[in-house]
Amino acid sequence: MNEIILTSELIVLETIRQADKIKVEFIKKDNSKRLMDCTLNFNLIPEKDFPKKEIKKEDTEEIAKTKKLIHVYDLEKKGWRSLSIDRINWMDIDGQVYKVDLNKKSHN
Repeated sequence: MNEIILTSELIVLETIRQADKIKVEFIKKDNSKRLMDCTLNFNLIPEKDFPKKEIKKEDTEEIAKTKKLIHVYDLEKKGWRSLSIDRINWMDIDGQVYKVDLNKKSHN
C-alpha cells in the first residue's frame, strides 16, 4: 500500500475523525519521537473521559487551522492529549500510512 500525503490541517483532522484507531508518530517538544495509539471515536473512549462540554465541529476546525492542534484521546494513557499537526511524522490507520506535509501545495 502506498503512503498518502496529507497537505492541510483540515485534511489531517478529517482523516483522524473518520478512523476508529490511529497510530501516530510525532515529535515531542523535547525533539524526541513518540508513538501514540489514539482516537476521536467516542465508542472507544470511557464515558467518564468524555469532554465536559459539547465540542463543536467548527471549533475543532478553527483550532486545527489557527493553532495547528488536534485534541485526541490517548488509548494507552487513557487521557486527552493535544497533538501538534505540524509535528506529526506519520499516521497508520488500518495499515494505510499517511504522511503529513503541510508545506506541499498539491491536494490528495
